[in-house]
Amino acid sequence: MQTLYPVHSKSGAAPAWIDLVNGDAAENAEVERLTGLRVPTREALSEIESSSRIFAENDSIYLSMPLITQVDEFGTTLMPVGFVISKTTLLTVRFAESLAFDAVAKAVVDIAEPEAEDVFTRLMEAMVDRAADRLEHSGGALDAVSQSAFRADRGRRRDVAKASETLRSVLRKIGQTGDGLSQIRDTLLGLDRICAFMIETPHCGFSHPVIQRLKAVHADIVSLNSYEEHLANKVQFLLDA
Repeated sequence: MQTLYPVHSKSGAAPAWIDLVNGDAAENAEVERLTGLRVPTREALSEIESSSRIFAENDSIYLSMPLITQVDEFGTTLMPVGFVISKTTLLTVRFAESLAFDAVAKAVVDIAEPEAEDVFTRLMEAMVDRAADRLEHSGGALDAVSQSAFRADRGRRRDVAKASETLRSVLRKIGQTGDGLSQIRDTLLGLDRICAFMIETPHCGFSHPVIQRLKAVHADIVSLNSYEEHLANKVQFLLDA
């Protein structure tokens, strides 16, 4: 499915943002015809080498990264997402729903003439905000486990079976939180690479205000990386305990 922004363009120009979700061959061909941009495949977006995730081609910049996606109410996974940026158009290629993208789409739909650089920066900001929310949730979960594990238990007779089941439950919770932190780490690494590249690449053509916004996003990522490292150490401490 492809969604074009602005939704109702009166200028006849190429859309500022094309959001392609699980696009089929016909939709990919239509996007390429409309924009002149090459639509990257899912396999290409899944490459892990930096040279495959960030490069320039025919006056356009191709970027990719892993993004956390909700599988069901109990779990998440990493899904590749791609960004293709030309002077006038941002093309995003993804294969799952994303609350960050939904939030930006809701904000952009009311803008008469959105700009590709602004939409791209909004997406970076929204994804960092989502990562921060997930880290806060993980921190709260670890605090709850820590308080439960180390609180006083005086005057109680120990039920071995119940204690064993409780231990298994705690280990599952710690393991799930650790897996979630690993996914957040991968997402933040992808965001960090992309922001650093766009800030340091003069030919990207972004305006000064947008570059300043990306620098602020990059600073937030550095701070979140430090907090994620703290939580990862706490996971290891709880597992050892």
